[in-house]
Amino acid sequence: MRKAMGAILAIGVCAVAGCGNDEKPTTIVKTVAPPSPAPPADGATATTEPGETVDAPTAPPGTPTQAPPPGPPLPDGVAAVQGRYRMEYLDYSPSGYNLGGTYTGDEEQWNAETSCTGQSCTVNLRRALQSGGFKNYKLTSSAPKKYAGTFSAEADICEADPAITVKERVSIQTSRVADLGGTPTVTGLDVYIKQTGLCPESGDRVEASGTWRGSRIGP
Repeated sequence: MRKAMGAILAIGVCAVAGCGNDEKPTTIVKTVAPPSPAPPADGATATTEPGETVDAPTAPPGTPTQAPPPGPPLPDGVAAVQGRYRMEYLDYSPSGYNLGGTYTGDEEQWNAETSCTGQSCTVNLRRALQSGGFKNYKLTSSAPKKYAGTFSAEADICEADPAITVKERVSIQTSRVADLGGTPTVTGLDVYIKQTGLCPESGDRVEASGTWRGSRIGP
């Protein structure tokens, strides 16, 4: 039985490999190059490794670029808080508690963007903290030239206790406005911050307040 199976296997191998034929089977190897990745769209950024990006090629000099579409018009009497602002801290609460580790003369850069729907407007503030982090505020229009919002924050305003959760009230009062590219834009503003909380150790209700004054330094 084993001899019979061996014979059958030999016949099958010869049928495929061509036993008894002087010509040797020819093997054809075709090398196909992998397709090149498509270039990123104009203005896009191609990602290579996590955390690493490569800028997409820019248009040659002299190539016209399309301007971004204009946003919706601002309501009458509203000026946009838009761009980068250099902010200086002026003072803190008479109670003596500093406002989030901030002291008179400290400077930060804040970015702002205004968006409006109908007669209602919102200002998004992105505050670059001295610690290297960021803090975001979303303020809504509360009166002409004023925006405000209330948030929760961690603050070290108790004398004997660690940082506690406080209620933080943030409001903007615009002071200077200029026409930039046909859009009334705030070039000077004051930001008032007030924090209130309850110290668990003493049971005292405390507050700290401060004022930031800023000037627009660019888009």
